[in-house]
Amino acid sequence: PHGDGMQTYDSNIGVLIPSELLPVFDNVREYFDLTNLVCDLSKYTPGMILPWHHDDYPTYSKNMGVTDLNKIVRVIIFLHDPAPGHQLWIEDQLCDGIAGSWFAWTGQTTHMAANIGKTDRYVIQLTGTSK
Repeated sequence: PHGDGMQTYDSNIGVLIPSELLPVFDNVREYFDLTNLVCDLSKYTPGMILPWHHDDYPTYSKNMGVTDLNKIVRVIIFLHDPAPGHQLWIEDQLCDGIAGSWFAWTGQTTHMAANIGKTDRYVIQLTGTSK
């Protein structure tokens, strides 16, 4: 449901999000051709670092009944233009771009994210399965 309050529970997404962002999430969900889609709005404050890792997706796999991790797709969408210190690395590639740029990987690809800058970093993170 799309409420008129500051936050709305969207049962299709399964989270509380500000009502003014619901159209953004709806557009994102329509753009990517994934099933079992989960959307997250992530905020990285200055100094936050998510070190090199690969995802095992235990909660997602369990909740969505996905056993083949190679079918899981992760997408990161930048919500603002680049700022000094905002980083996303996928394997040996530094990923950079303007607001609306997106990068994706499948399965257990090694990656990291960091905000070693002075301003907050916002991204939408999608997790879904390829059809």
